[in-house]
Amino acid sequence: MIEKTCPECGSQKVVVIEETMFMVNTGDHYCCSVKAHDSDATAKCLDCNWTGKHHQLDKLTVPAK
Repeated sequence: MIEKTCPECGSQKVVVIEETMFMVNTGDHYCCSVKAHDSDATAKCLDCNWTGKHHQLDKLTVPAK
């Protein structure tokens, strides 16, 4: 299994941020501009507060249990 880790501290406590746009005057949904699996989604480490992009996360191969 492959897990993604923070490139700064190696923590596995990382999140990615989805962005959705809404029409300001009506509140109608416009589009999902960035999804969590997109390579340009903003990523953040909850341990060291590193911020970057999803594609910058390091990949850690974890042995199957």
